[in-house]
Amino acid sequence: MDLYTKKGSLLFVSCALVSMLIYFAGCSSPAEPKEPSKLPLKTTYESYFPIGAAVSAGEYGYDSFDRYSHTILSEFNSLVAENCMKPGVIQPTEGEFTWDPADKIAKYAREHTMKLRGHVLVWHNQTGEWMFTNSGTAADKKAFSKAKMEAHINAVVDRYKADVYCWDVVNEAIKDDWDPSEWKSVHRENSPWYKAYGDGSYIVDAFDMAKAADPDAEL
Repeated sequence: MDLYTKKGSLLFVSCALVSMLIYFAGCSSPAEPKEPSKLPLKTTYESYFPIGAAVSAGEYGYDSFDRYSHTILSEFNSLVAENCMKPGVIQPTEGEFTWDPADKIAKYAREHTMKLRGHVLVWHNQTGEWMFTNSGTAADKKAFSKAKMEAHINAVVDRYKADVYCWDVVNEAIKDDWDPSEWKSVHRENSPWYKAYGDGSYIVDAFDMAKAADPDAEL
């Protein structure tokens, strides 16, 4: 057999071996997918941040604890009230507080060693009309609403001081369609709070009041 023939034979055998390897590799079973982590979310991220759930406690006929208590306890270590701490829900009429749903959430968080975030003290929506007036001068309107805001914040923050570690003080103060090039006019000017004050300084007042009501709370 001449050298040319030997080379051809070797090339043929090599190609055949490669083909067989490719074939058997293709026929082998695919690698088993890794078993997904069975750790709860709160454990997976415990070194980074709390994992929270927004819950209701009977307001509007819905109770998260009746429906999802197992999931809440197994996956989460922080709670926030979905609606019952909003101004118009917790104090729909001046001096008349609906404490029960918020109390239930605070008690649940306390009993299960969960963090509780307070939501929310000041908002343009779900806020009682009694916090505003159309009477008097611009200064009168501002003073009226400022007094109502302070009384509301003091009452709510004081009640949950031992339970709430952090408060959402002002919600959605920036308008939805703000223009980055017009950054000086980003306030939600149709907010009744903005109208009562004539500017966005109600935000500063709200934070000052919340800080005074609970100096240890995060804001």
